Amino acid sequence: MRSILTSRVVGATGSVNFIDLTVVPSGSDIGVHTHADDNEEIYVVVSGTATMMVDGRRIAVSAGDVVVNRPGGTHGLWNTGAEELRLVVIEVPVGARSRAGS
Repeated sequence: MRSILTSRVVGATGSVNFIDLTVVPSGSDIGVHTHADDNEEIYVVVSGTATMMVDGRRIAVSAGDVVVNRPGGTHGLWNTGAEELRLVVIEVPVGARSRAGS
């Protein structure tokens, strides 16, 4: 299994905690984990295919899909395709959307 590559392209700004570009090689995974209640994480699939587990439910994802991992939610991702999976991962503090709109 090859290592996951991540590049932080934006650090904490107040509106986001971070924005990462992530490459998950075929056969690799981002292990199942639970986030704190103070953030949500958004996965934007740029290329490739994978299986995600979101709060106990497995879903197939591919290029163009957007998955929101809710505050306090549990999720994981497995690259089940033959090609590497490319993602944009955005972590947003809870309440950031309401602050941005005010």
